[in-house]
Amino acid sequence: MLILERYPDWQQSQWIVALGIFSSITSTIAAYEFIIKRFIHQDEADGKHGKSEIINGQNLQITGGQQDRITQQDMREQTVRGHQVNIAGDAKGPIFINAAAKLSPPLQKPPRSQHFIGRETELASLLKDLQPGRAVTICGPGGMGKTALTAQAIWQLAPSSDPPYRFPDGIIFHTFYHKPQAALALEAIARAYCEDPRQSPFEAAKKALAGRRALIVLDGAEACDDLQSILSIAGSCAVLITTRRHGDAPDDFSDLPPLPEDKAVELLQAWGGSMAADERICRSICILLGGLPLAIFLAGRYLSHRRQLAGDYLAWLKKTPLEALDLGDRQHQSIPLLMEHSLEQVSDRAKASLGLTGVLAFKPFEAEIITAALQISEQEANLELGELVDYGLLTRPDLRYQITHTLAHTYARASLPVPSGALARLAQYYTDFSREQTKNGLSGYSLLDSQRDHILAVQSACNKAELWGEVRTLTWAIKDYLGLQGHWEERVSLLQTGLQAARSNKASYDEAAFLNLLGLTSAALGDARKAIEYHEQSLAIAREIGDRRGEGANLGNMGSAYAALGDTRKAIEYYEQALVIDREIGDRRGEGNDLGNMGLAYANLGDTRKAIEYYEQALVIDREIGDRRGEGNALGNMGMAYANLGDTRKAFEYHEQALVISREIGDRKGEGNALWNMSLALHNLDKPSEAIKKAESALLIYKQIESPVAARVEKKLAEWRM
Repeated sequence: MLILERYPDWQQSQWIVALGIFSSITSTIAAYEFIIKRFIHQDEADGKHGKSEIINGQNLQITGGQQDRITQQDMREQTVRGHQVNIAGDAKGPIFINAAAKLSPPLQKPPRSQHFIGRETELASLLKDLQPGRAVTICGPGGMGKTALTAQAIWQLAPSSDPPYRFPDGIIFHTFYHKPQAALALEAIARAYCEDPRQSPFEAAKKALAGRRALIVLDGAEACDDLQSILSIAGSCAVLITTRRHGDAPDDFSDLPPLPEDKAVELLQAWGGSMAADERICRSICILLGGLPLAIFLAGRYLSHRRQLAGDYLAWLKKTPLEALDLGDRQHQSIPLLMEHSLEQVSDRAKASLGLTGVLAFKPFEAEIITAALQISEQEANLELGELVDYGLLTRPDLRYQITHTLAHTYARASLPVPSGALARLAQYYTDFSREQTKNGLSGYSLLDSQRDHILAVQSACNKAELWGEVRTLTWAIKDYLGLQGHWEERVSLLQTGLQAARSNKASYDEAAFLNLLGLTSAALGDARKAIEYHEQSLAIAREIGDRRGEGANLGNMGSAYAALGDTRKAIEYYEQALVIDREIGDRRGEGNDLGNMGLAYANLGDTRKAIEYYEQALVIDREIGDRRGEGNALGNMGMAYANLGDTRKAFEYHEQALVISREIGDRKGEGNALWNMSLALHNLDKPSEAIKKAESALLIYKQIESPVAARVEKKLAEWRM
């Protein structure tokens, strides 16, 4: 398991990333962590200079046999040596701690419709069909109520916070609308059960669902690029699919029909209130709308808010082309017509607000986003958005807003222009937001989680609008968070878009940096050869533009990639080249990082004493430049090295020094690691009670920071207590 952490470069407001990959090297399990190494970033859009990043590699060793080591890395600016966590037990492959047994099962429930009418028979049938090991598919055109029926079924199965008896391993709800990649769904499944999706989302999700009885809901499957890959791993789980295509059904499917006339009238009257009192007129409206629940909802909201009698609304409907269309075309054409009619009643700024929702992802959003994009007050934004809620174009399930339906989202994106300058302001808003929340660490990540889809959607929209500078700055702002939180597929997409913008903008420094980051992300996903290809391209640009820092960084990263392939000797050659450059340009942090990598490489070759020589040199530099985190890491590595030499007492002393530094700088992960390593040393010194106390302290920290290492430590503690 690779533990990741970021630290800010305070002077230039750039971010430092630690990334990792796993690779088996003969009988040794090696973990490779990569560190961002800064270089001067030329902002060619305005001719100013700021700090940017290139990442330099680091090889953190995990030995097999009696010691499963889980690495942790710390840094400020560009330098770090890994601080290893020693966990006893035989390791046969890449390590990822599955803490699912200690976590509550996922229970992901979409919001229910306020008026669920006319689907009682379908609901009863669906609830009967949803059984472990079975796939159930609901088909129908957009707006027919497939998702509403699904939500009602989920809430009936699980009305409280407990998983249903039928599905004790929980419920996972995933929508493909505007996120068609199957890999993202597989990642979400894996993460829901604490499996690491980096090297293979498919294998991780397969492992996550093995032997489980959960309900997997796949909404909008017609948009998925590889539905079969998800269905193939379901095992004993139930799968509920909603789709507009019969061909997506793995077995039988049920077509969701239009609402029966009586139920359609009942639904229109529920939404339209006193304006829809005339049942005969309401029936005519529902027939013209083809019994489509979404169309009936929009009509009812119009009647209620506009205070227009149903008869007047019917007179307008008869002037539209709907009456001349057959049922299928009537359903297809009704939503755009009704939305356009409703938009005629709202202000221009409300229309602009709806147009901006088409830029955003199909998820809830805050009024503050509209405030920033349109340069209006939050009160004004709420008024404009309130107009859209009144007509049913938006909903407001809580303090946030949500566009009503994916069809409405498509209409807004395709038919409503975004005001001049609004998209650039929206990009700037999310750039500032991402930078600020990344600095806040875990608390900020939770806020970024809620905005991630919006940020990626805005970056994509800026790319289509050829706002290259906005694409680049947004890429820099969010890339660290995506890597730290393990959103690998989305990070690749982000960086590729940023790379396209950099090339279009002829921003060579960003081009080199994004290539380097793509290499590191490829390495994190287990594709070291692809990583090398990216680093070679980045290295060529760095040499072309005379960026010696970037050159050294890429050489270090290539060394780590070769180490991942098992070619430790070649890795050392690249580390040596990086070391020469860092010494030449006086980059002491880079030099320390290279020395740490060299030490870990020699440790991987079994030359522990030579590794210690490099650790000692790195330690001198850390102390010279005042890098307390680097110092703590070097001490931790020294401790591991002496443990390998069998000098347990000396190992304990180094871990004890590392603990002091971790507590001094508030590094909770480092503190937990040091405590755990100390407990192992005490156990080896035949001091079981002291070892257990230290391990319990480490476990408490791991649980507090929600580290998956906790499960492994807890297991070892149970063995010691026997």
